[in-house]
Amino acid sequence: MSSSSNSRLIIGMGFLGRPLAARWIEAGDRVFGTTRKRERVGELRSLGVEPVLWDVLQPIEERLPQVETVVFCVGFDRSQDRTIDEVYVDGLRRTLKCLPQPKRFLYVSSTGVYGDNQGEWVDETTPTNPSDRSAQACFDAEELVRDYGSSKGVDAVVLRMAGIYGPERMIGNRWLERGEVIPGSPDGLVNLIHVEDAARSVDAAARATTLSDLYVVSDGHPVTRGEMYEALADRLGYSPPRFDPEATKARGRGNRRVANTRMRKELGVVLAYPTFRDSLTDLPQSLRDPFES
Repeated sequence: MSSSSNSRLIIGMGFLGRPLAARWIEAGDRVFGTTRKRERVGELRSLGVEPVLWDVLQPIEERLPQVETVVFCVGFDRSQDRTIDEVYVDGLRRTLKCLPQPKRFLYVSSTGVYGDNQGEWVDETTPTNPSDRSAQACFDAEELVRDYGSSKGVDAVVLRMAGIYGPERMIGNRWLERGEVIPGSPDGLVNLIHVEDAARSVDAAARATTLSDLYVVSDGHPVTRGEMYEALADRLGYSPPRFDPEATKARGRGNRRVANTRMRKELGVVLAYPTFRDSLTDLPQSLRDPFES
């Protein structure tokens, strides 16, 4: 496949990949996108994306294209018989080995690598402390990306995302819909980034002439879980949320406040949704929780 001065490859055409592709296509870029499923090829073509059949853990079906910019934003599908290490670490390693060398490689990671910071602010200079398997897998993948960049002379950039949400996916809304008790304390902090702003940040990192090798991506306005669920329940007409602070498998145990100063200053990102509440008017009445187990 031939290269283009504004050619992009999105590995993982999911929740973040779709709005990112739309942004690049609107700008006139040539966009390739991977999918594991043949039945999605037509859907990608209808979006203006050139589909590439690619499974990060299976034998090669197609060659990956030679492009200027690659974004790796593969999600973890809990319904598949795969571990998170196989997808995030082994899948990334295999992809890097098969990938024609781009100018820039962007890896979408998670702010979960910071662990619990006791409610303190974290940024790109804060030491990491991954406290669960998912966070450790993200950290291990980041190390692979850094090694790849230094050994190949590629601009390798890690984008640590806060919780990505949007009109079709809202964190934990199923608990509210079902009237169930929400595991965890209402005082735990939640750090978020709207999916359109997440795509805007990736785009900015792809187009920047100079940039750092690490950016934290969040709206910079953490809220407590109680505040988030109360606002969501009020918007959707559900009963007020109830919490179980003693739940052992509770989400939101990584208590931290995620700053976005470098993202705003170096990449010039202006957020369309600077706070969680700014997005509530866009919510449909039917939502899907991306983190529902």
